[in-house]
Amino acid sequence: MEHASRHPMELELQERVQEPSLTQERLRSALKHSSHAIVSTDSDGVIRAFNPAAERLFGYAYQDAIGRNISLVLSEPLHAGFDTFPTSHLIASQTREVVGRRNDGSTFAAELTVGVSLSSNRQTFTGSVRDITHEQQQAKVRDAMLSRLYSEKVPLAYVLFGPDFRVADWNLAKSGRSPFLSRSDLSCRIF
Repeated sequence: MEHASRHPMELELQERVQEPSLTQERLRSALKHSSHAIVSTDSDGVIRAFNPAAERLFGYAYQDAIGRNISLVLSEPLHAGFDTFPTSHLIASQTREVVGRRNDGSTFAAELTVGVSLSSNRQTFTGSVRDITHEQQQAKVRDAMLSRLYSEKVPLAYVLFGPDFRVADWNLAKSGRSPFLSRSDLSCRIF
């Protein structure tokens, strides 16, 4: 039994030496298995990390993206909007809509959440990218339907639920109350 013969300080030192590599291995595993596209750049906008989900979303292989500028896949740099840079290890993150650009030249609406970190006086920007095209299309269809219902004053009883299962809209045409309620009346939740 090797551990019994070793001094506790020696075991602790060995664990601390192995800890950074274990942490790096966990980080690599999280990036590899994430369902979200994750891209990291330096402060010049050069791509330093590009996970498999990013390969699928943007259509570029890892080796084709690494070392290239972020403009290859996004309409704006990850560091856009960060006016002040961190003096400690990590500051806040921010979320915004951007235009994503695929290898085939097509574009899509994307939600980008970016965090910035500072290590050894070097800034790293890490972004999680999500294609929101489908969500935007659904919102347009919903808005068109509601606009038609309101403009035609259709006496129809309906309840429209949002993706979070909250009531998004309703009317009470058959209830004796006004069929068109104000938004303040829409605070109930199903579950």
